[in-house]
Amino acid sequence: MQNDLSRLFLSIHAQVRQGLAGPVPAQAAAFKYLFVRGFMGNHINDYLEHNIERFKDLGLDAGFVKIASEGDRPGNLAKIGAAVLASDKPVILIGHSRGGNLVHDWYRLAAPAEKAKTAKLVLLQAPLAGSPVADFVLGHWSLRSLARALGWLPHWGDVQESIRELSTAGRQQTLARMPALEPADLDKIYVIYSAFNPDLKTPWHRDMRQFCKIISQRSKRSSDGLTSVDSAQVPGAHNICLQGLDHEDTVIQDAGWLKRLMGSRPNPAYRAGDITETILRLILRNPRHENAAP
Repeated sequence: MQNDLSRLFLSIHAQVRQGLAGPVPAQAAAFKYLFVRGFMGNHINDYLEHNIERFKDLGLDAGFVKIASEGDRPGNLAKIGAAVLASDKPVILIGHSRGGNLVHDWYRLAAPAEKAKTAKLVLLQAPLAGSPVADFVLGHWSLRSLARALGWLPHWGDVQESIRELSTAGRQQTLARMPALEPADLDKIYVIYSAFNPDLKTPWHRDMRQFCKIISQRSKRSSDGLTSVDSAQVPGAHNICLQGLDHEDTVIQDAGWLKRLMGSRPNPAYRAGDITETILRLILRNPRHENAAP
């Protein structure tokens, strides 16, 4: 694939894991790093927390864009734009899953001043073309009813709306209304997508395994459990493919009690903080950007 940075990512990741990567480049401090949570992310305490902690440990300016993790897509896009314009530094946006969709969609609709303020976009396992799991939920009345009931909980948004938004049909409609990405836009975008084999009985994929099987059975596509590989790619952007990584491994490092009850276990090959630090180093080390001023 064009601009496939998978091997470079794995090389840097190995150095980070072994403590051999050295200090981050000084230019890393020139940016503000804004993270955007995915679907239901506001209700999972450990979601993206270690990623931000790693950046802060490295002396970097990092925080969340405070969005509604369910529903309110127009409001969320406006919040991303406001956060970018409020920054006194160029911004690197990092969105996971639905958060990656929101980052992607906001940028494509952004005004020139907002785009100019955005240095890079990192899309982690974002179902840009839709998720077969969302299609599965919409196809079963009992699951639709459960989604509706979740939306009645205090501090939750419209869960059904988000599932429709993340469905294949919903994303097709959204993407059809989007302006095309120009080469300069694609050069800013870094994409991580992943897959694991649901038939391997590893303990760290237990809560994602059944979703992965649903995608495999319905569409014959490899996936990370919620996002199929082909749905997450952006042709012409900087794409990174990782094997043996599930949908939570990039954002949940040490699961809390709720996620552990659901079956979440640490993946020994990947730690969320290591992944995020590797992305940072890759972006700054890429020869196409190494000497570019922010």
